[in-house]
Amino acid sequence: MMFDIFGKKVYETVVKWGIEHYKKEYETEVSFDCNESFWKSRDEFYKKMNEDEKEIFFGILELTMIDTVSHVLGILDGSSSLAGGGFFEPEIKINGEDMVCDLQDSFLAYVEEQEKCEKG
Repeated sequence: MMFDIFGKKVYETVVKWGIEHYKKEYETEVSFDCNESFWKSRDEFYKKMNEDEKEIFFGILELTMIDTVSHVLGILDGSSSLAGGGFFEPEIKINGEDMVCDLQDSFLAYVEEQEKCEKG
């Protein structure tokens, strides 16, 4: 049971909330007294996009977030290795339930479930 809840909660907290946050952030006008060229360039880049391009852009961000979270969870649960090797034996329990090798699977199972719901 914890397996299902964990994946869902991580997805909702990191991916779903993150995308909504970025959408609001990108729609917010950058202050003209802002001297950082990155923020001005970011604002100009986003404003040039039409609605279809914005949808693709946020889809790319979402996929990047999913891949990143999945990889970090895989490292933590021992199902993925760190660059350059090294051996670590993580011991992860959530509410007393052993989650070794289940963190990444839990998250990706929920992502796949969401994708099926969106398509069907």
